[in-house]
Amino acid sequence: MAIISTFELLAKPQLPSGIPGPIASLSRNVIIGYFLTISNTSLTDLPLSVVFTARTNSGSGLEGSISFLDTSGTNIASALEPTSTANKFRFPP
Repeated sequence: MAIISTFELLAKPQLPSGIPGPIASLSRNVIIGYFLTISNTSLTDLPLSVVFTARTNSGSGLEGSISFLDTSGTNIASALEPTSTANKFRFPP
C-alpha cells in the first residue's frame, strides 16, 4: 500500500515589494518548489509513475525546470519528459 502526503507548492514574488513606478506591475508570483512524499508501507516493490500537468503561456514550456527525485537521501536530477498530451510531463524512472 502506498501512502501519499499532501502536495505542497511554494511560491514567492518575482520582485521585491515596494518597487515604485511601472516596473511594479510586472511582478508576479513564481513557483519555486513542489514537495510530495510517497511512501511504500508494504514489502512488495511498487511501480511509480509521476505525471505533472502544467499550464504555461503560449509558446513557453518547461525547458527551464529542474526536477529531483530523492529516495535514499540522494537527489537524482532529471528533466521532465513530454507525454503524448500537450500539457503533461512525466518524471522518468
